[in-house]
Order: sequence, then structure tokens, then C-alpha cells
Amino acid sequence: MLTLYPYKDLVEIGHGGMATVYRATAPNGNLVALKVLAIHLASDTTARNRFEMEGNLRLKHPNIVNVLDWGVEDEVPFIVMDYIVGESLDRRLGREGTLSPNDLLPILKQVAEALNFAHAHGVIHRDVKPSNILIRTNGHALLGDFGVAKKVGWTAYTATTARVGSVFYMSPEQAGGVVELTPASDIYSLGIMVYYALAGRHPFEADNEIAIARMHMDAKPRHVSDVNPAVPRPVGSVVMQVLDKDPLKRPKTAVDFVDAFEKAISLSARRSASAMWFKPALIAATWLLAITLGMVGAVKLLPGQTSNGQLQSVNSASTITSTSTKQPTPVLTANSYFQVIENTETATVPETTPPADIAPMTTGTLAPRSSRATASLAPSNTPRSTRTPTRVPRATLTRTPRPTLTRTPRPTATRTPRPTATELAPTVTETAPSATPEITVTVIASATPTDVAVTTPTSYASTPTDVIHTPLPSTLTATTTPTPVPLP
Repeated sequence: MLTLYPYKDLVEIGHGGMATVYRATAPNGNLVALKVLAIHLASDTTARNRFEMEGNLRLKHPNIVNVLDWGVEDEVPFIVMDYIVGESLDRRLGREGTLSPNDLLPILKQVAEALNFAHAHGVIHRDVKPSNILIRTNGHALLGDFGVAKKVGWTAYTATTARVGSVFYMSPEQAGGVVELTPASDIYSLGIMVYYALAGRHPFEADNEIAIARMHMDAKPRHVSDVNPAVPRPVGSVVMQVLDKDPLKRPKTAVDFVDAFEKAISLSARRSASAMWFKPALIAATWLLAITLGMVGAVKLLPGQTSNGQLQSVNSASTITSTSTKQPTPVLTANSYFQVIENTETATVPETTPPADIAPMTTGTLAPRSSRATASLAPSNTPRSTRTPTRVPRATLTRTPRPTLTRTPRPTATRTPRPTATELAPTVTETAPSATPEITVTVIASATPTDVAVTTPTSYASTPTDVIHTPLPSTLTATTTPTPVPLP
């Protein structure tokens, strides 16, 4: 079991390629974290110098893990740091998958403040990634592990590896082997970390580290809002700006990046709020407009309406008031006639004798008596304040049914049967030979069917005599020239 005097009760809580971290109890009883260089690197001068440089940085900031001390035990160097009760951002993302912009913002603000402080002191972290962001149980975030950090003016110990830092979060200039990095490299890595936290995946993924490093240098990542549509487009655009290949096109500082990120969140929230009330408000306004237009269409200015909206009757002792003032008309006298036009019934105005200067009232259209409102009549000279406006009922629209089309059936054609040929006598049809033999027909009158002997030459028929039974009224002997004779 490893012992590092004067610390005791060492318990391993994490390890990496270069070091192992233990939880231990300090002589004053406080819990501390001991970061011990891997034993197989203890004899490596470059690795040892870089490890000792981390212990000598001593950056004091509320959002940077505090280095308390460093030492060597049995030729193995170690660093004493504050023990953080909580978890890393990497573990939280492994549990939750992704974070919303609002959940990520407070963490991002604190990490940006830590990077701003380090950059102001000439220190480039070179390994910004979720596993190096520690979050206390109260939400306090800290940036740790400056093991590969480089301070301006100090020797860069990078001989142990071709590239320093995690390849997934490496800046293009860092992947290209640029030695003198600037704060823009850390800002790019911070942007990759934000991309991973929002999308749940890295912008560049491949089978090997060399391919990934090459993608950082040449490939264009997909927009984070396309990978995760839950990320508002303005927020995703800010993240994509940080991932520009040109360091000069990235935000100047990490704080500038966070400020733009926060403004994009506010802009997205305002747009979302506007969309939430705009649609219901649009629907309400549409309904209100429709109702208003319906009321305006129902209330019509009537002939005889005065400029202040008052309708005057032929009866000087009464008047009907209205609130419509849309189209003022000339003021008429108290004996003026008016006409109410509805659309359901036509009636004739009762006969009355109008003054000589007023034309007689014509026929108008009135609503049915049962549906007309009874108007309260008052003298025309009643003060306006005491007049009671009467609501004019809406006109009732009567839908005229469509005419019903009757299909006229087609006339039925009657087929006239062909006339049936009536047999006048049994006939035998046969073509006579080219010769013209004589045929003798002897008919003997009888009251009953009588045999008629027809004698033909042997050359004309197979039998010399054919007998035809038919009733005939008299005896007839005839000699004729054969013609085609119909056969029965």
C-alpha cells in the first residue's frame, strides 16, 4: 500500500495516463487530494519536469482547484490539492446524456472565469475537457489538472508525446503541432466541450486519433442544432463561431464567448415567449375582427337617420334612437318618415297623410311582428342623456334551397317484330337442270286432302314421282316448264 508521509488513509479515486489521484487525510485532519506521478514515468525527466511545473503554478482563483503543496516520496513526486466533494462534468454528462443551455450556462460562466484568470497570468491550459471540470454538490465549478499547461516564457516539456491534450478537444493549431499556442486554443477546446454537453457527442469522431486530429484541422462540423434540435439555433450559432479554424475569428476571451452564449439564450427565450402568446393572440384578434364585422354588417344606417345617429318618426311624440354614427345624413324634421329594412317579410307602411313637403312613405321590408323588438318611443326633443339606445337585431339570412333536378327517363324503344311470312302452299325449292324437261301435274278435286301426282323426268329427281297432299277445289291439268320449285 502506498504511503506518503505525513498523509494517511490513502484511497484511490481516479487515475490517468500520467498520474493517479488519491484521497487522503492531512495532518490537520482535513481531506486532501494527492496527485501522484505514475511510477513508470518517475524516471522520465521530461514528464517529471512537467509534473513539477504544475505544482509550481499555484494559480489562486475561486474557480481553479487550489494547489496546496508538492513533494517527493521515494523518488516519486506528488502534488497536494483541495479535495472536491462532488463529481466531474464528464460523469454528469455520462449520467444525464446532455445539458440544456440554461443548465450549462452557470458551469460555463465559472469555467470561463477560471480560463480568463489563467490567460491573464500567461498560462495556457491545453487540456480543457469535461473530465477536468469538477462540480461541487452546491454547483460550484472548478477547473483542474494543469498537468500539460504551458506558461509563457517557460520551457514546454512535450517530448513524451507527439501532441499534448485530449485529441477530442484539441484545437486545429494544437493538432498541427504549433508550439506557441494562444488563449484562442483553450477557447476552441471550451467550445468543443460545450458542443459535447449540448449534443451528447463530439463534433469529430473517427477510428483513430490521427484521423480525429486531421478532422480538427480540415473538416467542418455539423451544426450543433442539427445534431440536437432542442438547442436553439442562435445558441448553436454562437458555439459554431467558437469552432472556427482561424483563431482570429474566435471570440477574444472565454468571457466574451460566454456573454454571447448568454445573449443567445435570452434571445431564444424571447422568441419562444413571443411564439407562445402570438398564436393565441392572433386567433383572438381574428375572432374579434369577425365579430366586429358581423355587428357592422347587421347594423345598417337607415333612411331618415340624423347625423348624431337618431332616427325620427312621423309621429312627433315619439322617436327611436340608435348609436350608429358611421355615415352622417342631413337632419330631418320631426315629421320625417323612415323605413326599417329587414330581410324576412314585406309589409306596407300604414297609411297616413304626410305633410305636403314630405313624399308619401313607400313599401319596405319589415321583420315578422313576432320577431321585431318593441321600441320605446320618446319625444324627439328628449335630452340626449336620457335617450335609451336600442340594439337593432341582426338580420336573419334565409338560405334558398337549391332547385331539385328531375332526371327525365329515356323513351323506351319498342321493337316491331318482323312480319311472318305466310305459307300460301307448301313449297319445295330446287334448281332445275340446264335442260328443260316437261312436268305434268294432275290435280283431282276432292273434299279431303288429295294426292297430287307430279311426274318428273328421271334425270331431274331421284324418284320419278313426288306426292303432295293438299286440298284443292277443282281438277286441273297443266303442262309447265320447270322453274325452281320450293320443297317443304
